[in-house]
Amino acid sequence: MTASASEYENIRDPRFTPDGKSIVFDRCLPEKYPEGCRIHVYNLETGALSYFQPPEGQEWMQASYSAQGDKVVFALKPPLDRSRTFFEQRHDNLPKTQIAVMNADGSNVRVLTDTPYFKGMPVFSHSGKKIAFVQAERLHDRPTAKTIASNWDLWELDLDTGKLNLFAGQFKFYQMGMPSYFPDDRRVLINGDTPFSQIGPDGNGRLGSSIDDYSKRYRRNKVFEVERGQVLLNAPLFLDLETTQRASLDYQGNAFFIADGGPKEGLRIRRATVNDQIDSWNFPPGPYDWGASVSGEGKMFAMIITKKGKARKQRELIILDTTTGVWRDIALPREATTINR
Repeated sequence: MTASASEYENIRDPRFTPDGKSIVFDRCLPEKYPEGCRIHVYNLETGALSYFQPPEGQEWMQASYSAQGDKVVFALKPPLDRSRTFFEQRHDNLPKTQIAVMNADGSNVRVLTDTPYFKGMPVFSHSGKKIAFVQAERLHDRPTAKTIASNWDLWELDLDTGKLNLFAGQFKFYQMGMPSYFPDDRRVLINGDTPFSQIGPDGNGRLGSSIDDYSKRYRRNKVFEVERGQVLLNAPLFLDLETTQRASLDYQGNAFFIADGGPKEGLRIRRATVNDQIDSWNFPPGPYDWGASVSGEGKMFAMIITKKGKARKQRELIILDTTTGVWRDIALPREATTINR
């Protein structure tokens, strides 16, 4: 028996395998997975669902495959104590997040970092020799804060030398999403909201109005291109649009993202090609998204959504066929098999 994700699922952060045949994502079911979220893989051809089983005392999440398909990079941390609130333990738990890599069958797990910062969203370079990820310097103390961490930047790990360096900046974004390497492995497309390095207090010493001014000036666009070693942040991309977000690159370097084109077009899925052509597709009506990404060949765009009026944990995995413009709803099986037995 299968069930739509909207019926019971808490899923997030979809990514495609290099061959485009499967989608990897986090699945969080506290009643079934007391140790926390698990990395799941759904085969689009067979409908089979499988997952990586973490060892006791670890939670695995936010996985991404190498372009060669033989390695998986992911974030790991200790599981939360479910007898305590998240905010009671966030300062002890989140800074223990590390970046790890394993073979595609779940073997040969290696933890690559050992630094006390909240990390996430790791991705391989096209060569497979480097890994980029986002890292936050600050955790928020107020339970009512809009995000749990801020002062995010992009970091990079060289797998040949083991060296860990700031990729560019520091830019100190309020929030960051999944990065994507361009085909040259020298540049990265990043999703970043409110770079504090670019925003100072106004004449009255207030930061809030400066943030509002920055947001209006750049039309709430959140997609940037950065080059390794870059110190100053350039303006966001796609300034003829508004509220650009959830951007990712296919293997040719075409950018797929969500953006508002104004009263005539509204919110749509868009593709900016390497030849500066803009294509677009219909956006699903009324959802809130929990992650989005494009397949390597650019033929599919995946989103995890909560449709209007439904609970935040009633999420659905949907896929856009960019050749036909047709959306497909994915019905996930209730049960999954273990990859790393």
